[in-house]
Amino acid sequence: MQFDDEYFGSEAQNLLMRRGRDLYQLVRADTRLAFHGRSIILLGDRGGETAPLMARIARLCGASAIHFYPSEKTGALKAELTGLGQNAAHWEFCTGGLEAYETCKAILADVPLPGDLRLVRLSADSPAALVRATAELSMDCGVMPLPGRQMRGLANPGLCLVAVDASGAPVATGSSYRYTHPDSDYRDHAFWGVLATRPDRRGQKLAMILGAHAIVRMWEEFGMRGFTTGIKADNPASLAVCARQGVRPSGQTFIACTNPEHFGDAPITR
Repeated sequence: MQFDDEYFGSEAQNLLMRRGRDLYQLVRADTRLAFHGRSIILLGDRGGETAPLMARIARLCGASAIHFYPSEKTGALKAELTGLGQNAAHWEFCTGGLEAYETCKAILADVPLPGDLRLVRLSADSPAALVRATAELSMDCGVMPLPGRQMRGLANPGLCLVAVDASGAPVATGSSYRYTHPDSDYRDHAFWGVLATRPDRRGQKLAMILGAHAIVRMWEEFGMRGFTTGIKADNPASLAVCARQGVRPSGQTFIACTNPEHFGDAPITR
């Protein structure tokens, strides 16, 4: 199977991920850049170079982002990106470390997966139909899925976990991947989240359970010591789910910009 062909979402989203993949192959030696399958990410403030660099990447690929950016500078950077012809949005940059790992271990000891569900980890052997159904579940919940190679753990060290019912249909999912360069200052940090639960199974703590499994496995199997995600400030439910797993607002922000020539005025999704 050609796993590179497993892309999901709109044509514009697919093109973004393909262009990001190809560009990252050229610039991956730069330890201040990261890639998790969607878009190229700057790690930390680059001063006056930040907005121009983000805009250049967005013009090439369709979008770009920055993590670990000082919250107090968010408004100024978004205004600069807008002045460069880009659309910009921001999220609370939430992080977790040892507390998150210990909290998640306690969650898994106390909160079992419902008995009618089983936990599946996507891999090279997973049926294409299951990978696609998991991606569609994410999209139905407003979360852009990652390419199939990422979801199967073939691109970056990491995992995509899926709770499936008796028919084999996914009802919830959560993921985590190392997305930084091995020599980066953030080399032991993992992108975490892509949490989604089917509406009829909400209220059963599935997002918390799968998110906890992802953190514990990434800590123990891949040696990750930091977990990062972006949450909108006006999404208290998601902020609460993350906080219960020890992943909290860090005082930093996650900013993404999209090129209107690529996406038009479509909203940026995380």
